[in-house]
Amino acid sequence: MDSSVKQVLGVLRSDIDAALLVIAKKHGVEKLHLGSCTYSRAGSFTFKLEGVMDGGLDKDAERYKESTWLGLPPLASEVKINGALYRAVGLNTTGSKVIMALGEKRFLFKTDDIKRLAQKQGLVALPEGEVQS
Repeated sequence: MDSSVKQVLGVLRSDIDAALLVIAKKHGVEKLHLGSCTYSRAGSFTFKLEGVMDGGLDKDAERYKESTWLGLPPLASEVKINGALYRAVGLNTTGSKVIMALGEKRFLFKTDDIKRLAQKQGLVALPEGEVQS
């Protein structure tokens, strides 16, 4: 895909996402946005539409909540990383990384790092027999 097509699709995505905000509000949907995009050399493209009903969870958040065995802090917990408060918003598909939000931006951190920081900050209990250093 050449750069001009990428640019057009990026602008198109922004415009459609802006329109979807209005539609989501109109229908009481918490989140409605374009997901992944596929493009063929023949010039066709497809965007995936993703949404979350009011009070619902997206796939990443649902995965996080279902992975209690990882010993992570509760969903939406704030963890201090390099002086800034990041909010836990989800888990990647392999469970190896936690999706943390800082404002509107999302970042991936290793699951073990978030677990360690959360324990150090008292957000989750230490495993039995361990002492905080």
